[in-house]
Amino acid sequence: MINVVRLLARSRRLIPQTAVVGASAVGLISGSGSASAAVGGAIAIPLMIRYGFPRTFAAAVETSAAMGGLIDPPMMGAAAFLMAEFLGVPYWDVVLRGFGFSFIYYISIGVAIYLLSVHLVPRDKIDKPEVPLYQKLTTAIFLGAVAYLVFLMGFVGMGELHAAVKTASWMFAVLVAVSSISNTCTRTPPSRGRRSSPASDARSKRMPR
Repeated sequence: MINVVRLLARSRRLIPQTAVVGASAVGLISGSGSASAAVGGAIAIPLMIRYGFPRTFAAAVETSAAMGGLIDPPMMGAAAFLMAEFLGVPYWDVVLRGFGFSFIYYISIGVAIYLLSVHLVPRDKIDKPEVPLYQKLTTAIFLGAVAYLVFLMGFVGMGELHAAVKTASWMFAVLVAVSSISNTCTRTPPSRGRRSSPASDARSKRMPR
């Protein structure tokens, strides 16, 4: 996912924004700051250090971006379920109001991180990374699954557990289909020449050249 986000980062100053976008995407389904930091930080922190950012700055960027997963709908951690239970309102009502807070949070830290990046690194253009088609497809499937989950809860009115099970089943089926097609397309065709037996291969390896 971070490799796909890097396609938009054509300047060194925009590299930290990949951590912001990646952590916000992971927070959509995890609702956990520690999970977002563990998943995205393993890639985003070394990436920022490689492009000249201080180690403390890279760690701070990942931490601030990952903590947004606690208020990132539609999961919002365990707090959203508790609020819906104590207030006696549907879970989607809590999630709907969480979109506004999440939007303000990520826009604020994104602007703050960019302003700090202006003072830390020059405005150098970077090469466009080569991202395989399979990674682009899996990222699109992930974002499509989140949109499908929001559609089931917000527009169909399905319960959160039922919607999660249907979304996970749909995502698993699509990933298996894409993986099967990818393996079929990348499989090398067998050679049309004479097939050699394992014994003859072993004898040919022992023969001196």
